[in-house]
Amino acid sequence: MRAKRYFGIFLTEVVCLDSNNYTIDKFSEVQDETDGLSSGSPKSTIYATLSNKQVTLNVVMNISERKIRYYDLTVESGSLDGSYLKNNDFLSVGKKMLGQYKAAFGTSYIVMPEYVRANYVDDFIRLIPTTIQAEKVSVDKEKMLLTVDFSKGTGSQEKYAKFVWCQKVDDYTDPVLLFQTVFAKTGVLTSFIDNMGVYTVATTRVTLSEQDAIALARSFIDEYAMANSQTVKTIKTELAYVKDYYNERGYSHLAYPKWSVEAIFNTSNTKSAHGVYGYSVLIWADSGEIESHGAQGMR
Repeated sequence: MRAKRYFGIFLTEVVCLDSNNYTIDKFSEVQDETDGLSSGSPKSTIYATLSNKQVTLNVVMNISERKIRYYDLTVESGSLDGSYLKNNDFLSVGKKMLGQYKAAFGTSYIVMPEYVRANYVDDFIRLIPTTIQAEKVSVDKEKMLLTVDFSKGTGSQEKYAKFVWCQKVDDYTDPVLLFQTVFAKTGVLTSFIDNMGVYTVATTRVTLSEQDAIALARSFIDEYAMANSQTVKTIKTELAYVKDYYNERGYSHLAYPKWSVEAIFNTSNTKSAHGVYGYSVLIWADSGEIESHGAQGMR
C-alpha cells in the first residue's frame, strides 16, 4: 500500500503525468523481504502499464531505504506529448523537476513522515548552469560533480538529456553517491536514480599508493600474460569509492576506496586467447586486499 502511494505521488507530482489522462492497465508489486537494508523496511519493485489513446507507457519503480531509488519510463507504443526542447530549455526543466521532487518528498510533505527527506536537492539545483554551449558539460565544485550530457544519433526520443550528480570524497568522485535524471526530448522525466542517504563512506583512509597497487597487480597480470603468450601494452589505474557489492566486508551499503588496475594487452599479438584484450585487478585501497582479478574479454 505504501509503495503504491509513493508511485502515485511520484508520477503526478514529480513526473507531472496527469492521472486523469491515463488508465492503469497493469500494476504489480514485488517485495524482497531479505534485502538487508539498515532500516529493516522491505524492498519493493513496481511494474505498471499506463495508457491513453495516444500512447502506452511501461513504468518500473524501485523503492527501498524508505525512498524511491529508481524509476524508468519507456514508450511501448505511440509517442510522448509535447514538442522537442532546445538544449538550454532542459536546464530549466531539470531545476523545476528537482524543486517538484523536494516539494513532494521534502519536509513540506507532512503526509509521508516516514520518507527520507529530499532536501539535499538544493545543492543540485545550484550546480545547474543557466546556459550551455556544448553537448557535454561538467560543473566541478568542491564536494560535487555535475555532468550534463545530450544524446546524439541514438534515435531514441525517451533518453535524451542526462544530468548526473556525484558526491566527491577527497577529490575523487563516488559513483555510489549518485543522483541521476534523464529526460525525453519533450522534457518528460524518463529515468531517475537516487542513491543519496543510502550508502555511507566507511573510511577515507588510503594506505596503498598507486605504485604499490600496480606492483601488487603486476604479479597476477604478468603470470597470466606469460601463460597465454601476451604482452602488456599499457596499464591504467583508477581510485574510486565503491560499495561492497558482495557484502564481503560486512555490509553492502558501505563504500570503500578501491584501486582498479587494468592491463591492456598488445592486440596485434596473433596468439591472443579467445578475444581477451586485458587483465583487471581490483584492490581495496584501505586494506591492500585483492577484491578480484581476471582476464577481460571473451574467454
